[in-house]
Amino acid sequence: MIAVPHPVPSHAAAEDGSVLRLLDLDLLAELGWDDEGLAFTPDPAHPLFGYKTCSAIGCTTRAAGTPLLCASCKQHWLEADRPPLETFARTGRVRDLRELELCLVCRTPGHERPARSHRVPLCVACETTRKQRGQTVDAYIRGDSQLSPAAARPTLGTCRVRRCSRWAAMVDTRLCDAHFARWVAHGQPHGGAFDSWCRTQPAIWSDVSGQVDLRGIDENLRYEFLFGIQRAALEGRRTKLPTMRSAVNILAKLDISSLRTSDTLPDRRPQGNRNDGEAFLVFTSTQLTLAVEGPNAQYARDVWDLPPFGISGRLSFAEITQPWLREAAKAWATRRIPTIRSMHPSTLRDVVVPLRHLSRCLARRMDGGLDLRRLSHTDVETFTSELAIDLTKGKLSDDFRSRVVEGVDRFFRQAREWGLMAPGGPLAGLPDSFQVLRTDVPVFATDRRRKRQSIPEEVMDQLFTPQSLDVLERSSSPQFRRWIELQADVGRRPGEVCNLHWDCLAYDERHDETGKVTRLPVLVVDMPKSNIYGYRLPISRSTEEIVLAQQEYVRQRFPSTPADELVLFPATQRPQGGRRALGRQKCGVWVQQWVAARPEPLTISDSLGNKHLFTGTIVAYSFRHTYAQRLADAGTPVEVLAELMGHRQISSSQAYCDVSEGRQRRAIELVAPLQLNANGVRARVVGQILSESEAVREHLGYVAVPFGGCTEPSNVRAHGRACPFRHRCFGCVHFRTDPSYLPELADHLTGLLADKERLAVAAELTEWARSEAAPSDEEIGAVRNLVRSCEGLLGELTEGERAAVEEAIAELRRHRAQLNTSVPIELRRRVRQEAPSTTAFPRAATDAEGRTAR
Repeated sequence: MIAVPHPVPSHAAAEDGSVLRLLDLDLLAELGWDDEGLAFTPDPAHPLFGYKTCSAIGCTTRAAGTPLLCASCKQHWLEADRPPLETFARTGRVRDLRELELCLVCRTPGHERPARSHRVPLCVACETTRKQRGQTVDAYIRGDSQLSPAAARPTLGTCRVRRCSRWAAMVDTRLCDAHFARWVAHGQPHGGAFDSWCRTQPAIWSDVSGQVDLRGIDENLRYEFLFGIQRAALEGRRTKLPTMRSAVNILAKLDISSLRTSDTLPDRRPQGNRNDGEAFLVFTSTQLTLAVEGPNAQYARDVWDLPPFGISGRLSFAEITQPWLREAAKAWATRRIPTIRSMHPSTLRDVVVPLRHLSRCLARRMDGGLDLRRLSHTDVETFTSELAIDLTKGKLSDDFRSRVVEGVDRFFRQAREWGLMAPGGPLAGLPDSFQVLRTDVPVFATDRRRKRQSIPEEVMDQLFTPQSLDVLERSSSPQFRRWIELQADVGRRPGEVCNLHWDCLAYDERHDETGKVTRLPVLVVDMPKSNIYGYRLPISRSTEEIVLAQQEYVRQRFPSTPADELVLFPATQRPQGGRRALGRQKCGVWVQQWVAARPEPLTISDSLGNKHLFTGTIVAYSFRHTYAQRLADAGTPVEVLAELMGHRQISSSQAYCDVSEGRQRRAIELVAPLQLNANGVRARVVGQILSESEAVREHLGYVAVPFGGCTEPSNVRAHGRACPFRHRCFGCVHFRTDPSYLPELADHLTGLLADKERLAVAAELTEWARSEAAPSDEEIGAVRNLVRSCEGLLGELTEGERAAVEEAIAELRRHRAQLNTSVPIELRRRVRQEAPSTTAFPRAATDAEGRTAR
């Protein structure tokens, strides 16, 4: 709230001064408000309220369209057969239009009467007398040999239309010429009808002075209107003169006393159907509600204005007819709103909209669904069945049906977590059976995540060529080009990249063995969906250059805004001095336009090298999936990937990383013939091709163990937890391995040799303890034999075969990296576990101190 910097006029006590106290009169006066004349006259050069003036010399009227001339000068220009605009601008006007506004005779104080037009610079009475005398205009004004100069006539005052500030031209009606023409067109009402007509007519503005005259509206509305101008200035909202004049005319027609308490504003119409004046009134009403009432006043209403909560738009609970469900929805929204950092209400509507569908279904019960204690799971089944019927009738899509069911499920799960079903809560007494079960969720909903595919690297290479990025820059802006490059590099959610702060670039310091300090760039990003703020994401030097270029662009565009208030990607419209972030919906539209505007279609190669059109869908979120897939392909552990992606559960990260069953099976088929037993001998006949049933049978008789697999029947049945030989895999005939485990085997051999040397000089151990702890020469020899055998198998392959096998090995290792590694043991060099509790495909790593870790 802004204090009034100077005394308040005594006549301005609207609503006990509550609205007036919100006004910064110094700021409004600086913008162009005249408290005495009650008119708002902005500077034509103002970036928010200014306008372009007519290019004709001597004309200060606002230009209307192209060419840059006012309506009157444009008429002159057309009558002159459209001469060159530069020539016309120098010679087309010789006097200011304000001098031609009044009659050349009746223009002194107390005698003001309007001229009929710029070609007839006399009022109606003077022009009639001149014609009767047969004089020229100059002879009439100055007099001639027979008649004396014309005398000024008494003024008729301003137009009787209370919102019109123009001078009256007609003696009988006391209307200006424009309203007189409207009065004639409306049937010339008289008496009480004429008075009512004058009260409801909008003003007809004059473009001469570039003013918005507020004398014709009530005092309280006037101050509320000024508050809207003040908020528009503070938020950087572009507001043109025609917009403000249209808003004043709408206020005149509505005949209301306050924007804040009126229910007749046009804000209930779809946003796309509003004109600019209506949109400005909605903006002013919302800002008034926020300033005067705050968010607490919204809770009792069925339609919430979300800007008081810091979110754009509105949220309606009116279509939820059951009081218990409506109050529960409000209580849920009250709990959910503080966790929303995005300026978009979709998070709320994704739950409230499904509740409307549920409410309509419950309303068809005999009791209308008013008694929540009588509900059961049968009502949930009825609800899902009605959605399925609407799907078959084409009333909704498969995706929307799934979202509705998921939204209802999410609502009741969170309601239980938040205690809304506890005694005294809005859902107290709701039976436990009234919930969405897993079997109630449409199959499409569970499979939807599988449809979210990453972009193949071959397609990414085509998208991010310099020529393709130039197309993007021409179709959108250089800023969005940097946005899409950053999005592809860091893999954040689109909204998280849009809301990056200007100072999001930071550095970590690394000291090498010589003491030299290296500064490594990190991106400081907020992930509100996971309730993570200030996360430091490591980035490359090329990504750092993108951020630095965008920071320089924003700083040059908004030099006066403090750096701590800037965002990295300001909005293209109403940026509020660089404080308002780019909308993620706008970015999504730009991505689709970019892909569609490419001169060459995207292609992808099949297994034979033939190129085909890429038919996948590319949206802004696709780059997040691509980032995750790229990390998974590089062998990033899934728990590390979950941290980088900002996922609370590892399963969420696994859904982003797709290794198709077909690719995995082909990889297994290529590597399986190279399988070795513990003695380093091939376990399968060379050239043996298994049938599908034999392959399944072999898979069922195989369980993963460290560095390979086990075929011992009792151990397989126990999923690797019942080895009868105390896990002496390297000396067991049931052990199998292949070259895909070669890195782990080599690392394990190195660890065994290092342990043997370390234990040989361990003076703190007795001889029997040293002998028991040290690896045996037989174990070292077995591992060395397996390493040599694997290397020998790869050396026997031809160049083409080896390339195919190495690709298959990389595929298998990627798949192992994506497995859930939340198991109680992690292999590092050596494994001497007391019980078999290892993952299917273990990973060997070396700790920072070079010692064996369990």
